[in-house]
Amino acid sequence: MSGEKVEKKKISPSLIIAVIIIIVLLAALVYYATLPPRVEIVPTTIVQTALRTETLPGTTIVRTEERTVVTTLPPTKPPVTLRFWCDKIGWVSRYKELFKEFEQKTGIKVEVTGYYDIDAYIATIKTLGGGPEAPDVFTWWTGKTLEELIGMGILMDVGPAWDANPGYMKGARDMVTYNGKTYAVVNCINNWVVVYDKSCFEKIGAKPPKTWDEFIKICEDLKKAGIIPFANGWASWQGFIFPTEILVRMYPDYYEDLNAGKASYTDPKMKEALQLMADMGKEGYFGDIDYVLSLASPTEVPTSVKMLAEDKAAMIYYGDWIASFLKSEGYTDWGMFILPNINPKLDKQSLIIELGPIVANKGTPHPEETMEFLKWWMSPETIEKWCKAMDFVPWNEKVSTAFLPEPIQNILKIVAETKPRAILRYWEAAPTKEFNVRDKFISAAQEILKHPEKIDSLMAEVEELNKAYWAKYGKG
Repeated sequence: MSGEKVEKKKISPSLIIAVIIIIVLLAALVYYATLPPRVEIVPTTIVQTALRTETLPGTTIVRTEERTVVTTLPPTKPPVTLRFWCDKIGWVSRYKELFKEFEQKTGIKVEVTGYYDIDAYIATIKTLGGGPEAPDVFTWWTGKTLEELIGMGILMDVGPAWDANPGYMKGARDMVTYNGKTYAVVNCINNWVVVYDKSCFEKIGAKPPKTWDEFIKICEDLKKAGIIPFANGWASWQGFIFPTEILVRMYPDYYEDLNAGKASYTDPKMKEALQLMADMGKEGYFGDIDYVLSLASPTEVPTSVKMLAEDKAAMIYYGDWIASFLKSEGYTDWGMFILPNINPKLDKQSLIIELGPIVANKGTPHPEETMEFLKWWMSPETIEKWCKAMDFVPWNEKVSTAFLPEPIQNILKIVAETKPRAILRYWEAAPTKEFNVRDKFISAAQEILKHPEKIDSLMAEVEELNKAYWAKYGKG
């Protein structure tokens, strides 16, 4: 047998092809069997049958006729839920309450998510980058923080929401319009002012100051009376408040040049402002430095308000949106004033302005419903309800301001009479893209509050980022 040849059987090519086809078909069956059931929106057909009887004229014959009516209804969409994110955790309950009215009117639900940590909120939005996992609508900021998202190409043009609601403030729309497109609607427009406790001021016989010297005397008298002048926290985002407020009351032109890439953080004007800030801290005007540097979001504002309500501190410095926190605390013994200029040579009083925007995700799976929501939000009726709930100044001339608390009414009168120089808040005005000049400056200011001897070295570090930003992205 060793000499016999074993003949190998050849496999037919057609058999190989048949086996491959069977394997592919089986794989396809397994794949489609694991897919979730497809939801298909189809027209609804209603068939109705009716009987009609009648007696033929001139006879006793009764005729019965059966009629069939076929009605085809248009396809119906499944219920839509929009996702609304915000960095204002204290406002979540107010949003939810108001959004119920939108759902009742349209059938569209709005799910609200509030973030405690602002830094985490910003990072999450940028990471999601306008994809399907990003919220449909979310709160943001104006200025360079808004420009950064516009540059990423992730925001919807929301101009139709403004066009549908005439009577809005043109200046407000201009602040969120770039290259002819409007990228946000308004959440709030706020003046930054000092809120003071009336009883604390009465204890030292003080009235709202008209000059910087009067303001410093009030701080000194409060300190002697055992009252902390300011209750503001300094941690997290708050670190920019006092250094930039001081700066705009000394050198407003320099401040605006700085945020346009036309000035340096190492300029002597900046050093002068930061030194004054550090001196105020050393004098005890901000209370215990270690404590205020630990007072971070989300407890910073409620804690400051509570200190004011309990007469432990006499003043806080925030946007006039603080009125809603004062209301929540049940606190009514307060007034407001605009911080006086430090430089007596300035022709106009400086006033920091904040416009809080709401923006929409360009990649939302629900563009029609999102636009419907934004049009509703910008309507005078909704603006009135929202502003009354929050004690905000309305941004549509069709809405009365009569409901506003007296201190805010007084500020509006002063603004109308004196026409102060409106200056965009540093949080919105400073560069954040890539080099994040803003956050570097905030952390530097917090360090300088305890260690003023580091002003030069820390500002040199900020300026290094500032130069890099403007070298890459051009002058403003």
